[in-house]
Amino acid sequence: TSNRLCGAVFGALYQALPPEDTMASCNDSTSATSVSGWHPRRKATYVYPESMGGGAGAFADMDGQDAVHVHTVNSTNLPVEALELEYPLLLDEY
Repeated sequence: TSNRLCGAVFGALYQALPPEDTMASCNDSTSATSVSGWHPRRKATYVYPESMGGGAGAFADMDGQDAVHVHTVNSTNLPVEALELEYPLLLDEY
């Protein structure tokens, strides 16, 4: 909800600016995935959540950023080494 609200506020404020000074719409949703299971070493269940970035809007003279979180989201983006150390998971590709 907070990302949608920010996108709406920015969209309203951009109407007061000339078109060349405004940014295109950003990814205003927060998609997430969770992986869970049994942790054999700790003999307990685990849950690993990760949200996914979308992108930031472009300007008239500049591309937007890909695969980033915008507005109010700031997720962990846990490094592979930390993920594999803390969870019984092996990452094939990043």
